[in-house]
Amino acid sequence: MENYLPVWSEGFVFGILKNSDQTPDTLQVQTSIRNLSDSNWEKGIHRREAAFIAVNVAPFAVGSAVQLSSGDTRRVTRIWNEGNAIWVDGPPLDPAKTGSPNKVTAIIGRDAAVEYRTRLMDAAFITRDLEKIPVSWGRSESSLKARMTLTHKLDAIRPLAAQLLPEGNAYKVAGTDPKLQFDVSTLNISGKHSGLLRFDFQCAQRKEVPRLHVYWWGNLQNGPTEEASLKFTADDGTLIVPLDAYPRWLALKGSKASELT
Repeated sequence: MENYLPVWSEGFVFGILKNSDQTPDTLQVQTSIRNLSDSNWEKGIHRREAAFIAVNVAPFAVGSAVQLSSGDTRRVTRIWNEGNAIWVDGPPLDPAKTGSPNKVTAIIGRDAAVEYRTRLMDAAFITRDLEKIPVSWGRSESSLKARMTLTHKLDAIRPLAAQLLPEGNAYKVAGTDPKLQFDVSTLNISGKHSGLLRFDFQCAQRKEVPRLHVYWWGNLQNGPTEEASLKFTADDGTLIVPLDAYPRWLALKGSKASELT
């Protein structure tokens, strides 16, 4: 994360050793048009609308500029991530001039370039579901203690509860999306120096296997997003969550809040 810049090339993410802290004002990322033809698409170009299917959708954002192989420059108006489809302004595109095997170039500003590189790091390293790793690590706490150092205690922070009713030292679930939100902004937590989240958990009278979802935000991010989150299967006892397995946590400097769902 500190020493390499991620780049995308023909379906692979590569790391290039940084030689300067300077970043360009704009970043140009070229990707191919997918060769798809059906009732809606011809050579990856929509038959009736100004849209195309890109092999790599990560560099595109609504409002960003796109340079087509025809020489035209358009602005992105909509993105369908699941289908890798990008809509742009202006009239429909000509499949003969812009379709596969042609390429398109995304022109990315400085702030958007940071997000794009983070997406590449996500693509290379992220694991959306940790399954029972936090449970396993928690049960091995005695053997892991020598390798862990306490950086911050969250016991003094009173969490903001949603769809949870306090009952003594516990909470009773009172909705389909219960949450505990911890404001840790005063702790100045750094993702680089605080890599694990440890807590004790117990779910009484449960009828299902408990699943937990952890969100975090800070830097320029003002609220929870799926990109900065992780999921896992919980069990009664100590849980140790490897937050530092996630690029967006490692890049965090002075977290504003952490939300545990």
